[in-house]
Amino acid sequence: MALAKRTQITERVSTRFDVQFVNAFNHPMFGGNTFFGWNNEPNTDVSSPQTFGVLSQQFNSPRYIQMGLRFDF
Repeated sequence: MALAKRTQITERVSTRFDVQFVNAFNHPMFGGNTFFGWNNEPNTDVSSPQTFGVLSQQFNSPRYIQMGLRFDF
């Protein structure tokens, strides 16, 4: 998700303010053990009954916000 605001200062000079959001609503996605680099399923290792079906890791990254200000002339 991204937002931008452009403001004309003079006829030849303007600014642009940008805000970019990654995982803007900060919804966690949980996962278990990874087999091929990523997995969003619960732990499916039946040899360890204590951890079977347990969601033990967060699959995605937390909220990240990036801001920028650009001058055009």
